[in-house]
Amino acid sequence: MTLVEVMFAVVVLATGVLAAASAAVAVANLSAQGRRAAQAAAIAAQRLETLRSQPCASLAGGTAPNDDYQVTWTVGRTPNGRGRQVQVTVAWAMGRGVHAEAFSTSIPC
Repeated sequence: MTLVEVMFAVVVLATGVLAAASAAVAVANLSAQGRRAAQAAAIAAQRLETLRSQPCASLAGGTAPNDDYQVTWTVGRTPNGRGRQVQVTVAWAMGRGVHAEAFSTSIPC
């Protein structure tokens, strides 16, 4: 094996290692985003259950912090007027901005 062949093999190997490292970083970031989204869904489900347990007349919008998340909910009437339309938005800081997920349901009255 000549020196040129060895150098070429090292370049090819280094390129593969760098690509694998880059992919590992991307996978770690996506995994963290998935964990944050799953936590946001659990927080929203908890808020929706709390709202479902209240009488319709007392339902109102609001906001509350929850650890690293900001939870906001709005309450409106359903189109037929016999229930409430509830939307819960869970937001959190992510990288250079804020990411938010919205969850909605109807609560019969």
